[in-house]
Amino acid sequence: MTPATTAAIRNVIPTGTYSDMTRPTRPGAESCSLLLLRPPHWKALLWPLRPNKSKTPSARGSPESELPKPCQEGTSLVKTSGHLDVSTTRPRAHVAALAGLCQNRPAVPGLRPKEQRRLQEAIARLAASRWPGLALERIEELAGDASSRRYVRCYLKGGPVPTTVAMLMEDPGIALSSEELGVFGERGPREVPFVNVARYLARVCDAVPAIYDVAPDGTCILLEDVGDLTLWEAAATDASAWFERALELLARIQREARDDRSGCYAFAQRFDERLLWWELEHFLEWGVRPLPPRLARQCRAELARLAERLAAVPAVFCHRDYHAWNIHVQGERLRLLDFQDALLGPRAYDVASLLTDRITPRLVSESLELKLISEFERLVGAPLGSTYLDCALHRALKVIGRFHYLAEHKGKPAYLAYLPQVEATARRVAARIGAAESLAEVLAGWLKPAGGETR
Repeated sequence: MTPATTAAIRNVIPTGTYSDMTRPTRPGAESCSLLLLRPPHWKALLWPLRPNKSKTPSARGSPESELPKPCQEGTSLVKTSGHLDVSTTRPRAHVAALAGLCQNRPAVPGLRPKEQRRLQEAIARLAASRWPGLALERIEELAGDASSRRYVRCYLKGGPVPTTVAMLMEDPGIALSSEELGVFGERGPREVPFVNVARYLARVCDAVPAIYDVAPDGTCILLEDVGDLTLWEAAATDASAWFERALELLARIQREARDDRSGCYAFAQRFDERLLWWELEHFLEWGVRPLPPRLARQCRAELARLAERLAAVPAVFCHRDYHAWNIHVQGERLRLLDFQDALLGPRAYDVASLLTDRITPRLVSESLELKLISEFERLVGAPLGSTYLDCALHRALKVIGRFHYLAEHKGKPAYLAYLPQVEATARRVAARIGAAESLAEVLAGWLKPAGGETR
């Protein structure tokens, strides 16, 4: 087997399922290669590989020319149909078919080779484990979020759903603050936080997308496609009705979500004073120009009091990024995304996030905001009080720091365009709270320059 063939098979078969070329195991055998495929109906394959003595240019260096005839036929199947049909391909043809798929896979615009490989592996696993005959027809890249995750819509044939969305990551995807504060210890989380929290939330509400497949290393997840229509877009026609529905979903989650000892990561961390202060320091570090020492001391003292007040509030299940871009509208259903950073926090936090995040005040006026707060208080049977304003201020300050961080450190300047509205929200809420002069001064004249407006 040539290095090219070995590399081709390695690139397609999931990690841990391939065993390197072995020495002869019986008299007269020249060499052999053992390929152990995990799915039950993919057998362990063992066959002799004879040296290729052909001198013709077409055969020399052709990986499939070294494989037994059944496997050569498998490669031909892939080249003819463009995919591996697990339901019809003979077991011994699977290996060559996989190699052929790797050699002849279509280029995916915008994806790096390793991301293409992860995507193809995920589709192959899904075909082998759940939907025989499944094949990938084409893909399109979707708009990402503020994290390092990338999203790709995969158009399928031969399966029960026409599309799936692949979430591609370079790591398990824990929040920056969780990483900085060592929430999961040195070894990190035992499983991908998105998968962990999704499993729990699916028992609480019907808004969570189904998970079809998770890569062994957690870097590729195939999700139910919940469409492209965000709550922000849907609410353009009737903001009151759509934001009220989002608050109804949030109220249901808060009422039903209780720690059932199932290992949901959201119940293992909380918005304590340390985390609240870390996010406010993030604002000072990334969102503010260097301050005079006196003003810096006074502002830090004011923000420390804000963190102290919020840490003292009773905590409930908190999505942490519950806003109009993380909620999609699919027919009559609301679908919830980006919940992997969930934790315990103030009841008002997700409400403030929903009603004030980014450019939401363009749709949610102050009068509508008060109406929606009152409706949510009725739904949960508890007042939000001054905690709502504290959460809205904390959230706005965090976002200012985070969007500058994304632009300067992560090379994502697009988020700066949201900042004029976020800064206006921070000043408005700080005035309603009666924040100290030091914070008002920082918000009035010491913020870093922001980008232009966005829609």
